[in-house]
Amino acid sequence: MEREQARPRAIFVFCYFFIVVTLLSALAPQAYCDVKKSIEPGLKAELDDDKEIYVTACPLDDCDAVEWAARVLANPEKYTRFMSGECMRVPLSELIGDYQLEAIKTLFKNDSYNESGWVHKITYVSSRRQGGETLWSISKWFTGNAQNYKKIMAHNQMSGRTKLYKGTTIKIPTELLSPAFKQPILFEIAARRAAAAPTEEARRLNGELMLKADPKGPYASYRLKKGDTIYSKVVMKFTDRVTAEDVMEAVDIICSRSGIKNARTLKMGDEVKIPLELLSPMYLPPDDPRRQEYERIRRETEQYSNPVQTADLAGIIVILDPGHGGNDPGAIGRKGVYEDEIAYDIMCRIKRLLELRTTAKVVSTLVDKSDQYEPKDETYFFNDSDEYVLTNPIYRNHNASVSANLRWYLANSVFRKETAQGVSPDRVVFVSIHADSLHPEARGTMVYIPGTFYCKGNGGKSGHEYTSRAEVKEGQFVQISYKDRVRSEGLSGDLGKCVIDSLARNDIMVAPEKPIRNHVIRRRREWVPAVIRHNIVPTKILVEVANLNNPVDCELVTDPAFRERFAHAFVEALKQYYSGQGTPQTLSKK
Repeated sequence: MEREQARPRAIFVFCYFFIVVTLLSALAPQAYCDVKKSIEPGLKAELDDDKEIYVTACPLDDCDAVEWAARVLANPEKYTRFMSGECMRVPLSELIGDYQLEAIKTLFKNDSYNESGWVHKITYVSSRRQGGETLWSISKWFTGNAQNYKKIMAHNQMSGRTKLYKGTTIKIPTELLSPAFKQPILFEIAARRAAAAPTEEARRLNGELMLKADPKGPYASYRLKKGDTIYSKVVMKFTDRVTAEDVMEAVDIICSRSGIKNARTLKMGDEVKIPLELLSPMYLPPDDPRRQEYERIRRETEQYSNPVQTADLAGIIVILDPGHGGNDPGAIGRKGVYEDEIAYDIMCRIKRLLELRTTAKVVSTLVDKSDQYEPKDETYFFNDSDEYVLTNPIYRNHNASVSANLRWYLANSVFRKETAQGVSPDRVVFVSIHADSLHPEARGTMVYIPGTFYCKGNGGKSGHEYTSRAEVKEGQFVQISYKDRVRSEGLSGDLGKCVIDSLARNDIMVAPEKPIRNHVIRRRREWVPAVIRHNIVPTKILVEVANLNNPVDCELVTDPAFRERFAHAFVEALKQYYSGQGTPQTLSKK
């Protein structure tokens, strides 16, 4: 009987202690080993028990470790030291300044900065022997030298016995900060001074923006005009973001900064405040280093123009690349409109016109084995999957990333063979044809060209699917020099202008805001599609025929008459580019 009474009592005591221990564990200060936060897709910031900050970079889409290294590392050649499987685990000090800053902002959401320096709020404390922020670790992160902790201690009037609690403020003076954290402060100081300029002309940014400042800091001011929306007019133009996800994220940031509760209630005359960090470089203040770098590269690219003049495209080699195919349909519009089928049909029409009406040599990167190269006068396409990349041996499109990379390998092989036979490099042109899926308000054709800044670094792939093909064996790794990247952006931009000009003359809608762009922004990642990034053909463009997420565009591309008209306009553009008559000067290259 006593045993039976003791058993429930023991169970009660055990449960009581279990609950107490669980609550204490939950309330215990957080240790570093638990802290991993996403900076952006593929990038995570981490604090460990040794008071070190790392960024883990795992490749996305068609990128590999080498390309990510060129993007995030201060010295990309050291990337092998940080490899762990398919990912890199990079110490804070080895990152470029932008990602040092992003890692800190991600881990320490309550940090801020002003003209006096960085204001750091203690976030992670621990009762364990290891873990918890210290002046030593803070000094190491923000100044690059842990020994500066004494100067930080003196600046904050602390002693060696001062205990750091969650929420404790640590001020780090500007003169101690490493460049990654000092530069944003200097940018803001310069922007505030510019915003205080006495004349409106001095405060005006590129185009319709005005530089202003309020207690939260400097910003670009825009007053909505009749017919404007914050989605298309503000975000798509001034920030270069065009996908639905990226546009909505930017709208939320801008509305928060502007004190706007509902973006859809905005009317003509309302002011929107755009944070400077969202702006495309061309709209930044003139003395901002990013704007200056943009202007410098633009001046260099504008020095180059096509030197080849030829009638009927005689001696011109046109490499046509219809996007996606096989297991990868690409974007899918309303009522089952497949990007790969639309792109392939337009490619077939361009190919037919070039072969019938010019003397150009046409090379396709892809073939649909059932349809071959016959255009379809249909408004509905079944999504077949028998497309092959024409490498040696051919590749059936099982993997979108492999397919995309094999296309630039194939284009490079064609280029090498043609130039080896005496063809001028400027007589070879590469065109990749796609249809995008953007924010629903986006409409019309966009042309992407290879931006100089975004194409740096090595390109190359490993693995049997690559190395088993002759084109890869010819040149597995590619590195395009700075001069060649600048020249390529200039030549490709001129071809892009011809395409946009010809489409407009033929009453085909082009994107109203910046129809020619030198990089893509998706999920906060800035990049150039691999098919033109590692492509050694000097003149190369990627054409997004329409936005399949827009109902008007989506309906248009199903019309065979539209697809034929697009093909005619494109062939006219190629003739214009090689006519020696120059290119239109009214459109922006970026």
